[in-house]
Amino acid sequence: MGFVVAGLVLVGLLGLLNLLLVAGVIRRLRQHTELLSGGAAPVELPTTDPTVSVGSRPGSFSVMAVDGEPVSIPGPTIVGFFAPDCSSCVAKVSDFVLGVVDLGYDRANVLAVAIGEPPATDRLSTTLGRAARVVVEPMDGPVATAFAVHGVPAMCRLDETGTVVATGRDLTEISAPATV
Repeated sequence: MGFVVAGLVLVGLLGLLNLLLVAGVIRRLRQHTELLSGGAAPVELPTTDPTVSVGSRPGSFSVMAVDGEPVSIPGPTIVGFFAPDCSSCVAKVSDFVLGVVDLGYDRANVLAVAIGEPPATDRLSTTLGRAARVVVEPMDGPVATAFAVHGVPAMCRLDETGTVVATGRDLTEISAPATV
């Protein structure tokens, strides 16, 4: 008879433990549902510039564009970084090309960096080459390193002294008419 009582007590304790665990899971599911439905305050992500910060100057670099010309940063310049395997980049390339022309920037004052290796970058380079000097390099290449690129797409606008005056992930965030 003692074994029966001990067994019933054990089953009762296991049932109580199971009930507590289920109550905890239900409470946690309610918290997740609230988070997913937008009931909780949004999480603030740290904001960082996609390139060197405003007021800074990019580091020095020495590269050749895909057309064989040496690359320099003459006067006010817009610089964009794109990758062929980045869907956001591919979507913004046409806007970038059309936008720099609409803003009055000459091809000499626009630098586009295609992050990756040929032949994956070929189509991207061709499209960007309509309005910009194009450099193809890996993410840790000399231009991306000089501009401290944190991810793509990344864009920045430099003034006539080579100082960054605007950074962003879209041309609308950095746009200003050319003053050359």
